[in-house]
Amino acid sequence: MSSSLSRESILATVSGPQQRSALRFAAYLLVSGVVLLYAAAAAGARSSALPVQVRLGSTGRPIPGSFLGLSFEVNELSSYIQEGPAFDRAISLLRPRSGGPMVVRLGGKSADDAYWDAPTLGTPSWVFEIGNNWLAQLSSLAKRDRLEVTLDLNLAVHSPAMEASFAKSASDALGPRLLALAIGNEPDLFRFQPGLDVEKVPDTIAGTLPLWTQAYSPTEYRSDYMAYARALTQAVPGLALEGPETTSPASAWLDAVAGLRQLRPRFLTVHRYPLSTCWARNSPFYPRISSLLAEWASAGLADGLRGAIKLARRHGESLWVSEMNSVSCGRTPGVERSFGTALWAPDALFELVRAGVDGVNWHVRPLTFNAPFQLRAKAIEPMPELYGLAVFAQMLGPDARLAAVHVSSPSVVHLKAWAVISRRTTSVLLINKGWFTARVTLRAGVDRDVARIQRLLAPSVRSDSGVTFGGRWIAGDGRWHGRELIELARRRAGAYDVVVPAYSAALVRIGSAR
Repeated sequence: MSSSLSRESILATVSGPQQRSALRFAAYLLVSGVVLLYAAAAAGARSSALPVQVRLGSTGRPIPGSFLGLSFEVNELSSYIQEGPAFDRAISLLRPRSGGPMVVRLGGKSADDAYWDAPTLGTPSWVFEIGNNWLAQLSSLAKRDRLEVTLDLNLAVHSPAMEASFAKSASDALGPRLLALAIGNEPDLFRFQPGLDVEKVPDTIAGTLPLWTQAYSPTEYRSDYMAYARALTQAVPGLALEGPETTSPASAWLDAVAGLRQLRPRFLTVHRYPLSTCWARNSPFYPRISSLLAEWASAGLADGLRGAIKLARRHGESLWVSEMNSVSCGRTPGVERSFGTALWAPDALFELVRAGVDGVNWHVRPLTFNAPFQLRAKAIEPMPELYGLAVFAQMLGPDARLAAVHVSSPSVVHLKAWAVISRRTTSVLLINKGWFTARVTLRAGVDRDVARIQRLLAPSVRSDSGVTFGGRWIAGDGRWHGRELIELARRRAGAYDVVVPAYSAALVRIGSAR
């Protein structure tokens, strides 16, 4: 490819529709060049790559088709709705290949600032009203994209009556698509939000303390939860409840609501972010790509939930990570917009599957740096993280089950391997999160002569663009573009040979083509 080929040189000779076509062609050449460079690097590295043995073991737990869902802020729903088809197609990129429903959560901090069908005159400036028009938009989206919905309720206002009315209207509008109601959002952080003290409506519970946030504890949450649960179960009998929606899986908050018999939540819910700008810069939890790709940001994230999972099982409940992403609290675009997120995201999700989590809602906001895609005028701007999530979704075919994987490699090689066995396909994801190229000998235990390989690639682990999967890229219309590139690996001596360059991933499929 000539170094003189540039955006400016193309613009100098064409305009209008031709200009857009030329730009798309230039982008194709650029991405194709990246793919060819990686292919050449992989071929050249074959002799110097470090050997890794990967062997599939027994089949493990089923993976729910609805495992990966999305989470939106209550006050940002309209921003997504108005993007139309591009937003719908972005959702479809994350839908499992099994064709099951996707669960979308409407919540976040904005849930505790939302008043249902109540006047906001004279209230704090951050309070906003939602009404039947908001519900109609949500209902239309849910029907159009085959979504199931969970709704966070405003706990800060201390009005079970207002939220029971909201629940009844939501049930009428959404019907069976309304999956559950969550009581509160991050009550373990209420003590850091004194502004919530002033949120009141005419039917706020009498006796609510003026400065109730100051000493808010699991005991107070249990009392508030039960007051809401009684009103909700009366308004919408049989509808599932969720809680405590905490930032931490601390047992005190989970114990506060687990096992409340007829008022108990069907889903115990927590939020998970491995990194945060709220930590000091010298903290290991401050956002860095090296930290994001470390095992504690994926395996450690999941291991920290094992106690919560056991508690949920003991009470016959599910454990759901109802809000998750890479970085919370602020912006470090060099991390949450990097290709590192595309390698971290599927690894973290599979760690959560293996630990026993029942589902995850990936938190998406239209303007934040950690969003897998940003909104543009009737279009999306895909981020690298979107590719990692899409690869995960593509592995979840009909009757998907996680298979045990045994990896043997030199200590300097940081390669993760995940295997999913579906009805007609065995899918193995090889993620190289380190500096050294790995030459993988894959023993899948499948009697097929040929495996198909699609590579997840970028110019570097820090890249925020130029990402491809199987030679294709996601454009602003939410569709895959470019010619699909599939490598074939033939089985020799019962194994497939797959070279995985540094900071890249390879999806190996054995079985049916689609």
